[in-house]
Amino acid sequence: MTIEEQQMLFRRLSHEAYRAFREKQIRLFGNILECFGIGADCARVGLFTNISLMAMIVRRAIPETMPLFVPEAADETVAFQIKAIVDFLEPLKKENFCR
Repeated sequence: MTIEEQQMLFRRLSHEAYRAFREKQIRLFGNILECFGIGADCARVGLFTNISLMAMIVRRAIPETMPLFVPEAADETVAFQIKAIVDFLEPLKKENFCR
């Protein structure tokens, strides 16, 4: 979805539907962390959700929504973001196994 499509969708959600979406989103990203052996507390799930979605949004938004970005470097940009996410998560995984 484009940023505009996301905005349009969320403007039309009821409070209950928005709350249900957030609960399912938290559960999804928490389960992903747990699949990789990482404790899924609220702070980690929130951060992991945001950094994961940032990578997806940046890749999708270049060049139409974010014309100042360099389209030829879009794939490399997202690859860098994914590596940064993995590098961030790796010590958290080791932390769980040391407990």
